[in-house]
Amino acid sequence: NWKGKKEGDSLIFFNQADGRKIRWSREGYRKSETPELVDVKITDFCDYGCAFCYQDSTEKGKDAPLSRIKEILTELVENNVFEVAMGGGEPTKHKHFAEIMRFGADLGIVMNFTTYGLDWLKNKEIMDAILYANKKQGVGIGVSVHKAADLKKASRIIHEFSYAKRPFYGRRPQVTAQTVMGILRNDSLLKMVDESFDQKVPLLLLGYKTTGRGDAFEMKWGKEEHAEAALSYAKYKIDEYFEKWGCQPAWRLSCDTA
Repeated sequence: NWKGKKEGDSLIFFNQADGRKIRWSREGYRKSETPELVDVKITDFCDYGCAFCYQDSTEKGKDAPLSRIKEILTELVENNVFEVAMGGGEPTKHKHFAEIMRFGADLGIVMNFTTYGLDWLKNKEIMDAILYANKKQGVGIGVSVHKAADLKKASRIIHEFSYAKRPFYGRRPQVTAQTVMGILRNDSLLKMVDESFDQKVPLLLLGYKTTGRGDAFEMKWGKEEHAEAALSYAKYKIDEYFEKWGCQPAWRLSCDTA
């Protein structure tokens, strides 16, 4: 599951199964010459209309040309990029989404994507492409959640890719729920942390962006102490679990660097 590359005297290792990266150098840490993960927007089409969308994506949004996406993925691989995070708009609505997944996997790159909807779970072409890419390189799925109840979407995706339902494909894709800091009040955010912990769905906190519709959206809050409260509450939940069971829970809370 490990891939690696060398930059000067530095060695960088990447675990395709869980996304871990290790950087080693005799001379101490130096910034990478090339990125290890790159975000690629493949479409501006989205029919969900989130009020805080920093891309301002709508039903009038267009798909990026398939040929251009393939050029970008090829160039990234040539520059030793380990993984891609495909976004939009709603990337699963790109008319060539399944082909993009297969193409990237064949190049040797981990193909991750972010989604809000679940209708692609009923699309056999897309599901087969995700399973194909996951078997070859690994796949990460970021599920956008706007309230605690939305975590059921992530649980549904995990269930659809469970070993019981897909016994011949080995590990299932890595599924992470992600929410934007500032769209929820503090009590609602802590409820989301609680629910994600109980459902064993990893949760990623994203930084708020004031572009697109995000510029006009009235943020519920935006203070640093609210993020600290979420992290402190997560630590409390983990410590409580460890004290009861003597091991770490199968859950994590992580933060976007913003």
